Amino acid sequence: MNTKQDFWRLLGDYERLSTDEGVALRDVNLAALARLKDQKAVVAEAVLELAAEGGLSIPTARYQNLITKQNENLAITQEQLARMSCEQQNLANASQRLGHVRRAYKQESGQASATLAKG
Repeated sequence: MNTKQDFWRLLGDYERLSTDEGVALRDVNLAALARLKDQKAVVAEAVLELAAEGGLSIPTARYQNLITKQNENLAITQEQLARMSCEQQNLANASQRLGHVRRAYKQESGQASATLAKG
């Protein structure tokens, strides 16, 4: 293949990886996200090298589509982080309530045992 064909093929690969990244973000698939991040880095580097080598550039419309997709992925990431932060707070609150219940039952069972022992 020549430089121009490789450039367009890899640009398409990068666009597909960006779409896949959005799916992995929505699914909170961390293993897939790590793999996609690594793949995107390799493909992006190759696209830039081929562009420089062949004097090629990404057309404005495709470039804007890539920017839009990256912004969508960023928005998904922010939504997921907010949701996870809320879940973390809910878990912390539940843990605190559980600790109160455990202490209350521990005190009650200790008092009941002392009463039975005296009886």
